[in-house]
Amino acid sequence: MDVESLNPKDGVKLLTSLGVTGPDEEMCRALEDMAGHAFGLVLLGHYLVDVVGDPDITKRDHVKLLKAHVKGAEKAKATLRAYADWFGAESAETAMLHLLGLFDRPVPMATLWALVAEPLIAGPTEPSYVADAPPLAMVLRRLEELKLITRPDAETVDGHLLVREYFGAALEKSSPDVWKQAHSRLFDYFCTIPDKDQPDGEAGLLPLYQSLHHGVAAGRAQEALFDIYYQRINRNGRGYGTHQLSLFST
Repeated sequence: MDVESLNPKDGVKLLTSLGVTGPDEEMCRALEDMAGHAFGLVLLGHYLVDVVGDPDITKRDHVKLLKAHVKGAEKAKATLRAYADWFGAESAETAMLHLLGLFDRPVPMATLWALVAEPLIAGPTEPSYVADAPPLAMVLRRLEELKLITRPDAETVDGHLLVREYFGAALEKSSPDVWKQAHSRLFDYFCTIPDKDQPDGEAGLLPLYQSLHHGVAAGRAQEALFDIYYQRINRNGRGYGTHQLSLFST
């Protein structure tokens, strides 16, 4: 779901398709509150139907945190805060959303498993894989039903940019050490994917380019710049990645 503004007719149609009920006038007011933000309406609709258990659009002002005097994307983020409160800070769902917030692109399941491997990173990311947590497939299915994540295929997890931004920022603010540890693990993970120190071609370099973002976020910028970008991607300054392959980012 993109973020382009919806007109009133389409906004009412979207809310109705989600099972929301009530006067069209109130639905239009909800649309105005969201500044026509389509994904924000999806979040609100599912929150009323699945969390509040009352699809009446007039009940939206009773939803915690939605009374804030903000509009558009900020109103959508307020809805995400309501979801986080509903799940609980130590829930498997919130933990998975924090993990998703570490990435700026769709995430292969293999990468998620690398994040949750031993030794465990204690903190807000932990509940999604501790022994008494619900099965990962169940957590992902629940989040997908609520439109908080998408599954492009069985081996990939993705989410709307707002979801990744919100839960990533929440993790960084509340647990900066966990944020750095998680990015550090991802940096090491992507650096070890290539089967040679200086891999060939775009496919070979892709994991190294992906590692750079995580290295910087982990506080390992110097290592990312020299060991990975200069030595491995550009082959000790010979410009393999940038000049020969014309790759500047991925």
